[in-house]
Amino acid sequence: EGVKETARSKALDILQNTEARLSQKETTKINVSMRRLVSIAASLLIIATVSYFAISDRTGGSMTGDEVFTAYYEPYINLRGPVRGENIEINTLSARAYNAYDIKDYSTSANLFNDLLTVEKSAENFFYSGIANLEAGNLDVAKNNLNTVMNNYTELRE
Repeated sequence: EGVKETARSKALDILQNTEARLSQKETTKINVSMRRLVSIAASLLIIATVSYFAISDRTGGSMTGDEVFTAYYEPYINLRGPVRGENIEINTLSARAYNAYDIKDYSTSANLFNDLLTVEKSAENFFYSGIANLEAGNLDVAKNNLNTVMNNYTELRE
């Protein structure tokens, strides 16, 4: 019985020592994981804070949606029209609408696009018509044209 008791005692000591070492390793892993998570969270917080103050300093404080629009909006460039300097004869309705858009005559361009949309409904025509009408101050027409692109044409969504 004495030998059994000694063997049990030694086995118990070995198991307790092993359990203590495993527990210590687990605690170390948790500490390393927590440090990593805290450092990532701190980094994100610093980036967000710096970004906020950089934008606030640049804009002089918080901006309303209208102020952001006014400060950062630019009309989309015409990617479909003629190459600059190309000698072309502007005789189609489409060419006249895109040319007026190119030279920033948005009122004329909006009218021409509205005419063009009665004969040629395409995502590009609705899109540029929306921008031209927006620039010309026809906000309801612009909104309808841009919503038509978003709701009915998949090629310009991405």
